[in-house]
Amino acid sequence: MKILLISPKIKQGHGSIKNEKAKFSVPPIQLPYLAALTPHDFDVNVIDENIDNIDFDERVDLVGITVLTMAAPRAYEIADKYRKQGVAVVLGGIHPTVLPEEAIQHADAIVIGEAENAWSQLLGDFQKGDMKKIYSQEELCKLDSLPFPRWELLNKNAYFTTNVVQTTRGCPFNCSFCSISRFFGHKYRRRPLGDVVKEVEALSGKFLYFSDADIAGSPSHAKKLFKEITPIKKYWLGDAGIRIAKDDELLQLAAKSGCKGLYIGFESLSPSSLQEAGKSQNIIEFYQESIDKLHQHGISVGGGFIFGFDSDDKSVFEKTIKFAIESKLDYADFNVLCPYPGTAIHEKMQAENRIIETDWSKYFGLHNVVYQPKQMSVEELQNGCLWAWKEFYSYKSVLKRFISLPNFTSGINAFAYWTLNLGTRKLISDFGNASL
Repeated sequence: MKILLISPKIKQGHGSIKNEKAKFSVPPIQLPYLAALTPHDFDVNVIDENIDNIDFDERVDLVGITVLTMAAPRAYEIADKYRKQGVAVVLGGIHPTVLPEEAIQHADAIVIGEAENAWSQLLGDFQKGDMKKIYSQEELCKLDSLPFPRWELLNKNAYFTTNVVQTTRGCPFNCSFCSISRFFGHKYRRRPLGDVVKEVEALSGKFLYFSDADIAGSPSHAKKLFKEITPIKKYWLGDAGIRIAKDDELLQLAAKSGCKGLYIGFESLSPSSLQEAGKSQNIIEFYQESIDKLHQHGISVGGGFIFGFDSDDKSVFEKTIKFAIESKLDYADFNVLCPYPGTAIHEKMQAENRIIETDWSKYFGLHNVVYQPKQMSVEELQNGCLWAWKEFYSYKSVLKRFISLPNFTSGINAFAYWTLNLGTRKLISDFGNASL
């Protein structure tokens, strides 16, 4: 029997940045994991539609599709097309988990929650012709039994790297705009360090990306990890909370282990907005110090910012860009607040009748506005976000930030800086003209 696992394309709609091959993307990790968990008597293949096209004429017996909210319309198109051909379809991921009644209309079965625990049972039921409509996984997956993802099933040359490693799942925080803790749990679950080290050792090439929501979220675990991977001598990137800069030992171990860049969700410069976001762990007064400390350890800093909280007015754009440039962030992204289904912010805005768009393909926060802001018009929020992207990645800003960076602006860090900044500038060149 032949199984096809698909990550649907994020459509080129209003507000999406152009998807280009071999730029800055890393592949989705969920499907290579499922492929590794698939018994050998199945012939399994993986398609990332953002990279490769789907051949609907190829014979398959079962199609599994992972569904993010922004890709849900395309996922349903794919599912409906296969079902018309008589092919069984399974949908899983965050979107079917929070909206199962919607997703089941386009599938023979859906998986609610993490798929690893359900996958073996689902395949067995499928072979017997007795696949259930819903596989609900109340228990979270135990990470001590995960195989290494089957990256060989993807087009490795189409990504920045396919050396993607996950060491933990879950998040103890409850950010109002995020569904990670709802899907992956409110506690950090850790893979055995021995498994992680073996996986890192087995990777070819010098670079890898840790896909954890916060690679340093569990400091004691992170310190052990960094010590273990230091002798392997690889360079790595990842996401981290701002708290990593408060622990000098942790920061030193990260740098020594090969950390060359961290992405940090600063989100806002407004205490009111951070309170609305549920981001109590962010201390605005520590932002600049944390960036400086990371730079001092040779670690590039990417910053994430969100516009459109209820306390935001039109002044938020200039204030944020001024900080982002003067603080010498190496790179940054600027997104409109997006009320994804399953998040607290969605429930709040829905109760207030402020959601104005139900086309899931528009739920892509680069500059799409799908709700009514409180202190701006939809157009003002959209244009302000566009302006922020263009201003931060203007030639003047790119050069100014580079010149003011410390002495590590050579070698790997310099190459990454210019690649990311000029590459992102090219990607956003398709945006329409915008002004405050």
